[in-house]
Amino acid sequence: MGSLRVERRSGGCIMLVLENERRKNALDLAMLRALQESLAALAADNECRLVALRGQGENFCAGRDISELGGAEEPPADGALRPDFELLGDLATRLYHFPKPTLAVVRGYALGLGAALVALCDLAIAEEGARFGIPEAKVGVPPSLTTVALLQVVAPKAAARILFTGAPIGAREAQRIGLITEAVADGELEAACETLVGALLEASPTAVQLCKGLMRATEAQGFPGSVEQALRMAMRGLGTEDAIEGRRAFLEKRRPVWSKREPTS
Repeated sequence: MGSLRVERRSGGCIMLVLENERRKNALDLAMLRALQESLAALAADNECRLVALRGQGENFCAGRDISELGGAEEPPADGALRPDFELLGDLATRLYHFPKPTLAVVRGYALGLGAALVALCDLAIAEEGARFGIPEAKVGVPPSLTTVALLQVVAPKAAARILFTGAPIGAREAQRIGLITEAVADGELEAACETLVGALLEASPTAVQLCKGLMRATEAQGFPGSVEQALRMAMRGLGTEDAIEGRRAFLEKRRPVWSKREPTS
């Protein structure tokens, strides 16, 4: 059985570490539930500024732990797997709509559900040696949640190649098609992660959370429906504690001290 390690780092960065190294950090039910519970708790935690997700050892995540899905001799009974898929759906929704920045830190394999987790994070950094793939079709299973996740960040034709063939791609190709933010040379992942986390923590948490909410609304509503929401957010945002502190710090030529209070929706 795997587990999830929660590491609280300085500045409000919470590192969630997938621990099932023997199976390349494949996700079993215990890990899925732990991720679900952690995201629910951290969404309301004022000390949490961002969440980073990574795997233990040399791999990010090899997908769902198929050893829990029963034998291959006969199909599962009708509805038997529905609770598992409902759990996956809730987890994906919580990650995609998590109110604070999320970052995937990828080394080695990110396959199936592992690739979906990368797609659902706001940002992703990977070593050049990392490999991304959704291999379900190669074993006769239609990619489901992984398809939805991939299409949030990858154009349909690029997604089709990955989904229909099941063939993995490298980090540079993953960056080119928009699956990850940045590909770095092997051995430089930790430094790149620290640099990005540092930049995220320097920004106003209120401004970032309001911006992320607007991004999700724009994706859902399209341009016309989001303009009015953007105007409302701009007017409200100028009156927040962080906006006042940011302007004051700029004029006083000092670093701002951001509020830990959660922004109102």
